[in-house]
Amino acid sequence: MSTNTTKTKLLNYWDGEHAIATHAANLLLGNGVQLTSENEEVENFLNKVFDLNEINVFLYSLVYWLSKKGRAIATISKNKAGKYRLEIAKPDWVNSLAKIHITPKLAVLYKRTVIANNIFTIRESWDDKKVVRDLFNKNDQQVSLDTMNAKLKPEEKIEGVWNHNLGFIPIIEFLNKPIWASTMSGDGVYDNSYDMLKDTYGSEEMVELINHLYRTIKRETEIGGTRVIGTYNAQEIKQLNSEDKQNEILTSQLLLNIKQPGGAGQVPPFEKIQPTQNYIMELFDTIKKIKTEYFDNAGYSADVSDVVQNSATATLFGSKKDFSTNKLKRDYLIEKMLKLIDMILIIEGKEVKEEVEGKTEREYAFLINENTGVSRTETINNVILLRDNGLLTLTEAIAEIRNISEEEAQEIVDKINSEQEAEQQKQQETFKMVNELQNENLAQEEQENPQNPNEVKKEVNNVATKPTSTS
Repeated sequence: MSTNTTKTKLLNYWDGEHAIATHAANLLLGNGVQLTSENEEVENFLNKVFDLNEINVFLYSLVYWLSKKGRAIATISKNKAGKYRLEIAKPDWVNSLAKIHITPKLAVLYKRTVIANNIFTIRESWDDKKVVRDLFNKNDQQVSLDTMNAKLKPEEKIEGVWNHNLGFIPIIEFLNKPIWASTMSGDGVYDNSYDMLKDTYGSEEMVELINHLYRTIKRETEIGGTRVIGTYNAQEIKQLNSEDKQNEILTSQLLLNIKQPGGAGQVPPFEKIQPTQNYIMELFDTIKKIKTEYFDNAGYSADVSDVVQNSATATLFGSKKDFSTNKLKRDYLIEKMLKLIDMILIIEGKEVKEEVEGKTEREYAFLINENTGVSRTETINNVILLRDNGLLTLTEAIAEIRNISEEEAQEIVDKINSEQEAEQQKQQETFKMVNELQNENLAQEEQENPQNPNEVKKEVNNVATKPTSTS
């Protein structure tokens, strides 16, 4: 009996690259980002030119595509309303980047955008003085930017030529595995070389095996259920030559037997077959084991259990491998994001760094808030425990509990200390006043009830000579 294998190959139930990429993005981005500065002017500027929600969306897309493709190129764009946007060149297209050592000098990048429910492609040609943008429709026909901009709001308009005159290209190349950054950022690197930086590089056959098992489960549940077996007549036997008829019979609840019923001890006219479910459960167990190995190869922990974490250490991190991989990627991502923001400050003529105690430091901080599954009460209890064991200062404890900077926490500590000192001084003054009143009362009582010195001496002598009893 022939089978239609072409349709079966199209049935893919699990996208391994997508599963890893979303897991990586959720871990790395935590609870969103923060842009802060002790310099009020710098902080106001950052809040003016950036939308944190847009940065979160940009970073999620960036980490997602880094995981799937191994590399992504981010650019800076400024619309006519003065707002800056961070954008990603289309990762699955060939984006050309000419570098001297690790410094980009020329670039031709492609992006996708949606205008009035229509998809367009933007081609950007970058050099160290300007970027030129061309717009193409879905049929690869060039579209006039002036005509398109006439339909858009000021903040949505696409600038055809941006003369940045920076002397460098305001773009950053991100790599998925920073430990390889030094070896993959040099000259002569081809686009397909970045495949080795994907989280799932070398594990492609595992995904095919998992989907093969899912297809097997689907087939087993369709044709492996309870069947009632009967007999065919001559006409029905002729119809077996039709493949559609075969599939209909195999997936029906009544499966007819082409054998003719015989006498005693031979095939009966009708019988019922009920397969066991152990085989299907074994297939599911095998899928879980392969998924665990697949995630492990990518540097993560697979969440293949139904157990809900309720302990004080419950977080999005499933294992130490999750934590170490995420930390490596996050530190690298923050470093690159700081360079992107530096570029915008330079474009706007702002000071990027300042001297602090002989060291050059930025005037702003780019932070990623950790996202944990720990309740508020558990967090406070953990901080108190660390504080009681001398592992946290009071300043650090307040900063952790209130989710503020240590500088703000120190101001609270100073205020508490000042109030406590004032309270102690007030208590000391109160005790002093009470003691003075008590002394005055004693002196007054002695004046009102004077006692004969001889009687006092006699009483003392009587106490001294009084015999003591022994037991």
